[in-house]
Amino acid sequence: MLKQTCMFGLICGLVSGAASAHMTASSTISNFSYQLIDLNPNDGVVASLIWQAVAPAGHRMDSTVYVLGDIPARQVYDEVSARGTRLLEPLSVSMTKLHGSGSASVTGALGKELTLHTSVTSATEAPGTESPSRWTAQSSTGSIPFILSPNTAVIFSADLSGGGTQGIPGGISDGGLGARTNLGGNWQHLTDRGSWYSESGPSYMKRLELTVSNVYAYSTTNFVEANARSFLYDAAGAVPEPSSWMMLLAGLGIAGFASRRASRMGR
Repeated sequence: MLKQTCMFGLICGLVSGAASAHMTASSTISNFSYQLIDLNPNDGVVASLIWQAVAPAGHRMDSTVYVLGDIPARQVYDEVSARGTRLLEPLSVSMTKLHGSGSASVTGALGKELTLHTSVTSATEAPGTESPSRWTAQSSTGSIPFILSPNTAVIFSADLSGGGTQGIPGGISDGGLGARTNLGGNWQHLTDRGSWYSESGPSYMKRLELTVSNVYAYSTTNFVEANARSFLYDAAGAVPEPSSWMMLLAGLGIAGFASRRASRMGR
């Protein structure tokens, strides 16, 4: 009887371990840089890009980071956030609760090793725990205005990396560069992004590139933005690792053998 009780306890522990799982997702944008191209070397204008310290009305240009988490049973959301008070002020926030943690940061400056980073991690779940969407972390440079000289193009580039726990019910990390430019009175939007989903593999890496061109004989005001995000949701059905399943099957086999042996000895 004692052996059967021990076996039952072992199986319960294995089932609990199989039903529990950590989830992670992260995204990082780094090595931001830009290159100027003179589209008309004979016009007597030196190719230039000037960052504006003050944005036109209606445009957010300060660095922003936030982490959002929830309490599954009550659907009460907590948020911690920070917004810079000047152009690309370095920022960092983090939050830890019973169901996980998250962090987001912006460091550096445009053209000088700018880095955006986000990371979210769930707590280990007990069997049967209800876990709807729970963690989001995001970092952004805001919409940064710049003046581009006549007949000039600029190529923005950055390295994007991210990933997380593969096979979880829901995990996303993404990031990218975006720009807006006024061509002939019409605003055009340019983007280059990368995304990771829990079904797509353990990680991703991408070189982001974005070209903004001013083909006119006068300077133009344009906007560029970089952002990164990590997101986890619906952790209740987390998929156990293969090693957990093997341990569980082994435990069941041992329990069955012990039960049959005890039955024979009792005859």
